[in-house]
Amino acid sequence: MNLLIVDDQIYVVAGIRDGIAWERLGIHEVYTAYSAQEAKAVFGHHRIDIMLCDIEMPGESGLELFAWVNGQGFDTACIFLTAHADFGYAQTALTLGSFDYILQPARYEEIENSVVRAKGQIYEKRKERHFYDYGVQMYEERHRLLENDVQAWYADPDREQQDKLFEDFRKLQLFEAGHTFVKLLLLHILCWKDSEWDNDLFCDSCSNILEELLTKWKQKVMACRVEKDTWLIFVYSRDTMLDREEAAQSLTDFWRFASNFYSADVVIYQEGTGSRPLYGKLLAMKQQKQNDVSARAGIMQAYEPDTQSAQVREPDYTFWENLLNQGMGKLVYEEAMEYFRLLEAGNCLDRAALENFYKEFDRILIMAERRNEVSREEIIPDAELRQGVAQVCQSLPNMEVFLKTATAFFSEETRDIGRVQETVNRIKEYIHYNLDKDIKREDIASSVFMNPSYVSRIFKKAEGISLKDYIVQEKMAFARTLLQSSSLPVSLVALKVGYGNFSHFSQVYKKIYGVSPTEERKRGNSS
Repeated sequence: MNLLIVDDQIYVVAGIRDGIAWERLGIHEVYTAYSAQEAKAVFGHHRIDIMLCDIEMPGESGLELFAWVNGQGFDTACIFLTAHADFGYAQTALTLGSFDYILQPARYEEIENSVVRAKGQIYEKRKERHFYDYGVQMYEERHRLLENDVQAWYADPDREQQDKLFEDFRKLQLFEAGHTFVKLLLLHILCWKDSEWDNDLFCDSCSNILEELLTKWKQKVMACRVEKDTWLIFVYSRDTMLDREEAAQSLTDFWRFASNFYSADVVIYQEGTGSRPLYGKLLAMKQQKQNDVSARAGIMQAYEPDTQSAQVREPDYTFWENLLNQGMGKLVYEEAMEYFRLLEAGNCLDRAALENFYKEFDRILIMAERRNEVSREEIIPDAELRQGVAQVCQSLPNMEVFLKTATAFFSEETRDIGRVQETVNRIKEYIHYNLDKDIKREDIASSVFMNPSYVSRIFKKAEGISLKDYIVQEKMAFARTLLQSSSLPVSLVALKVGYGNFSHFSQVYKKIYGVSPTEERKRGNSS
């Protein structure tokens, strides 16, 4: 241990430093300081376990120095030395947490005894802190071990993994000896409306809320994350089996409270009513979650396939392909959504049904692409929606977005020439009123509420010129009018038609009319 002697009187410091056999007391280093400022410098370079400090010193007092030591968080025991038996000093010293208060002149033996007692207290405090830190570490390790075990069982729900999990539960004294009744819940966050919660805080709060709601049945609750935004919840008791009907209201209250408290869309899956072993119930809940493509918040019962699935007729995909080619995508979308409604009513809308639908619809979409000479990127600009079955079939809302995007593209493809010409006229009008801007295809498409690729395609088909060339043509025609009929500087004319770069404007103008803008101006003046 290290010790610091602080006193403004040099002979007092020297006497204490040289008059005591510090090594015999287990003090390895003895440092000295003659003011609070010097003492602070020593603290900046060395760890000080015990400080012998005078109270009355010029400038900053010993009491103020010790208050600073405490404020810095140093683990230092302080023994005050003073020549004045002032009760106020003693009271302040005790308030600051000093170890001892010795009146000067003090015998060396008295100082030695106080230092030995301070050492004993320091050892006890550090031993307590060691056990506390060890306990915190063990708790954290216990939590990680539990989470790893639960995740392993969730990934492979069989008897062997379950036995290992419950054995570890008992070793960690989570389950008491004797028969334990266990109920499982699977909680899934569909989306966080505000910020996502920290996992440890979520698990603790979730367990506490549900445990309080089930106080009547003396249930314990433990929550562990098993997937992103998915937690497996154990509800257990040594003595009481939780009755499904009795606990139904508590579970509903928990779902409502959790939805509001966590500000999230929450779905809770609960195990079925059969007599399957616990790992079998977990497997059924996983399948239930996987097959629940409706993506709706609420409390869900165990998934059971419905025999009515055979009564839902498959769509006529060949007919749908013809509708797409005829520009009747909206009707295809409406029929598809009606098909999903029938599947859902028959309790047979699951991931397998979505995947089967996607496979057939993708086939007719490929045929429509070839027939209309368009690419998938043009039909579905969103890259995520083009990722395929994994993304689209994840949920019914995802499928709805995919279908609405794809069919909307073909809804724009129409044989109605009048409607096409009306759209082309609106495009021309937009260009006419924005000649002074850098006109982009996306801006035009937004103004007529259409797909950018479709806008380019129908414009060229109707006008026999690409949209890009038409914009340049109109800009240069307006520039020519200004050059011939006004005295505006040529550079300002360039700006009037959206060209900030004069050189580029000149090149484009000459390419179209065979003369530069300056030559055009001279010709106009001479005429």
